[in-house]
Amino acid sequence: FTTFFQDHLNYYGGDRDAYLADKAHVFLFQSVKDTLILGAQCAPLIMEKYGRQIVSRIAVVDASLLPQNWTLKLVGEHNRYNAALALSAARAYGISDEVSRAALADVEAVPGRLEFIREIRGVRVYNDNNSTTPEAGIAALRALGDPRERKIVFIAGGDDKGLDMSALVAEMPKWCRVVVLFKERGTEKIRDAVFELRKEGVEVYEEEGLQRTVDQAFRCAREGDNLLYSPSFSSFGKYFKNEYDRNDQFVTLVQMYA
Repeated sequence: FTTFFQDHLNYYGGDRDAYLADKAHVFLFQSVKDTLILGAQCAPLIMEKYGRQIVSRIAVVDASLLPQNWTLKLVGEHNRYNAALALSAARAYGISDEVSRAALADVEAVPGRLEFIREIRGVRVYNDNNSTTPEAGIAALRALGDPRERKIVFIAGGDDKGLDMSALVAEMPKWCRVVVLFKERGTEKIRDAVFELRKEGVEVYEEEGLQRTVDQAFRCAREGDNLLYSPSFSSFGKYFKNEYDRNDQFVTLVQMYA
């Protein structure tokens, strides 16, 4: 059980506890012979809400479990955190660290999850289409951002899931030189706040439709930049059938610039 963040609150009527209660079925029916591996991010909440009901063995894990000299193809501290949880699961099954190290080092990003697409005229393009929450967008910015300079051209926006997006907006000026908003119902919630970032030296644009959004991002991108497509909102709305359709549309548009 890796993390627990606000999500799907439109489906759960804003009730985060109801959302967690559904997810708790993952572990509430384990036996005393089973092991529940909890990520450190969610462990305090899980133990507070369900500690008395959990009968399985419990291991609480954070990124520090993964040895510093283990290298990954996946970028970002959140991926080292996930790898540490996978290592803990492997150890629970008696798999040697030697085998785990080789396996983890070979894992590449899956489509739509901070996936490096290609470099175009010196601009590295990343597809993080499956980012549908502010936490996912923040993780992507931190993974690709350089604390010494802002070299990210960030595309964000989509349909509304009733989530608090303020933390994502606060993160943008730390990493982004340019933010291009994809106009949609959810994007309207952060539009004014993002445009306020112009006062902090961030270029901000808003475009209608994915074609125009991607076009604007490429116009702004400079050699050495990372162009990051990490919507941080739901795909449902008037432009896409689902997140897979949104992914395919973005990848197709990027190929046009090759």
